[in-house]
Amino acid sequence: MNLHEKRAAALAKANAIVNGAKAAGVELTEEQSTAVQALIAEIGTLDASIAKAKEAAALLGKLDDIADESAEATSETGSADGKGYFNVSAKSFAKLGRRAAQGMIAGGPDDDILDSQFGAKGRSLARRSFGTKSLLPSGETAVSVTVSPNIVTTARPLSELLASIPVVTQSSPVFRFLRQTARTNNAAVVKSGDTKPTSLYGLTPVDGELKVIAHLSEGIDKYSLEDVANLERFVGEELIYGLHRALENQILNGVGEVTGPPAKNELTGLLNTSGIQSQAFATDLLTTTRKAVTAVESIGHTAGTFVLSPADWEKLELARTDSAGSLELGGPVDRAKRTLWGVNIAICTALPAKTAVLLDPTALAVDTDANVELKWDSSGDNFDKNLMRARVESRYHLSVYQPLGVVKIATAA
Repeated sequence: MNLHEKRAAALAKANAIVNGAKAAGVELTEEQSTAVQALIAEIGTLDASIAKAKEAAALLGKLDDIADESAEATSETGSADGKGYFNVSAKSFAKLGRRAAQGMIAGGPDDDILDSQFGAKGRSLARRSFGTKSLLPSGETAVSVTVSPNIVTTARPLSELLASIPVVTQSSPVFRFLRQTARTNNAAVVKSGDTKPTSLYGLTPVDGELKVIAHLSEGIDKYSLEDVANLERFVGEELIYGLHRALENQILNGVGEVTGPPAKNELTGLLNTSGIQSQAFATDLLTTTRKAVTAVESIGHTAGTFVLSPADWEKLELARTDSAGSLELGGPVDRAKRTLWGVNIAICTALPAKTAVLLDPTALAVDTDANVELKWDSSGDNFDKNLMRARVESRYHLSVYQPLGVVKIATAA
């Protein structure tokens, strides 16, 4: 499959995922969103490779013309010089170059062509010159992909906390939102001419700022990236996955701006947001989580998502009703419809011990500039060592509009 065919296949896959979701009338899942992001990055890389191949073909065409003029003064074939190198005529090299360039566009130089010109050792040298594939242009490449975790609207398992929180794209890294710190509804019947009662909603302006979350890959040998299929894509996907896990941790545990020591400049996470509700442990975990639902619904919010650690969810699934061993949840839970008290469950490893969260997704949002930037670079010491490093970064903020729509739950005494 040549570069153009690979590009068409990647585009077709991305379109199939998006169009399939549209046809079904549903949002993309987190896994589908990640897959589309990776395909967009692959298309960007293929476009760069196609452009390089065309440039190489044009330059080699000029070399071919020069070689024709000097063909009478040179030998038609190359020969080994006894040192493992090859003495190659200008015309013969140009012929190889033209065919190899054609091979690059079609997916790589043809081994038979290379063997007929220079033998197996010459083929290896030629492949290093022309490349088995062109993953990375010199310097660095930048690919922007949209991050779009989706709100879950149907009963299906959540692979991560991000899938349950709305995303808001901010046009500026510094912005302002309103936070509701109270809700006192005094609406009542009023006689004609009497003063109407005032309801209190405690709206307070809060300044927000997008903050960078980023990390780097270790140095990776340039030829490993060229020779190992899909290695570049694999590293990119792992970096994006790690970025999402760091964001998830910040959404829960970020401490905000701390002067120190040590000084910190993090997001302010849910568990460190003033005004959220707390539910103490009561009897057992089933009772405690049900009381948290009551706490949210009593003030007019909707219980939308439980965020539980894997250990606490296991504890709930294995809870027994009596000495006979009957399960509280009525047998093995359908993992395709993972719910508790009719509320979706997100399993999260970033929660502190003995802690869970219940939230109304409309009470908060993740703010972003809508781009995850993936860059490859070989500058500095990496250039001397023939190493490439990838960097992934994006900017985020957590806006909690209604802290009372969030409940911190103690899962043990």
